[in-house]
Amino acid sequence: MNNEEQQFVNERDARLWNAADHRPSNVNPGGCMHRVLGYAL
Repeated sequence: MNNEEQQFVNERDARLWNAADHRPSNVNPGGCMHRVLGYAL
């Protein structure tokens, strides 16, 4: 992975974690995961 690709991955991960950190406290983290990541595991 080149430097540009690594930077993209790092920025995407930071945005995902930031979105997860700002979820309402009364929402189940498992339910929020599907909205943030966009898929069901």
